[in-house]
Amino acid sequence: MTDGAARVHPTALVEDGVVLGTGTSVWDNAHLRAPATIGRDCIIGEKTYVAYGVAIGDRVKVNAFVYL
Repeated sequence: MTDGAARVHPTALVEDGVVLGTGTSVWDNAHLRAPATIGRDCIIGEKTYVAYGVAIGDRVKVNAFVYL
């Protein structure tokens, strides 16, 4: 779920139940598993994997190829 102001690359997989904060960007081929929460103004880099149950705060940058 997004509040409408997050940007998600068309190749990214954001599962139903993931919450994205305002101003957050999800780059190409990232995979965000539900349930997960990503705060406001974050950057989730390309090919990054965010496992279920992960919570990321506001203004966090996760570089490319990271597994959380």
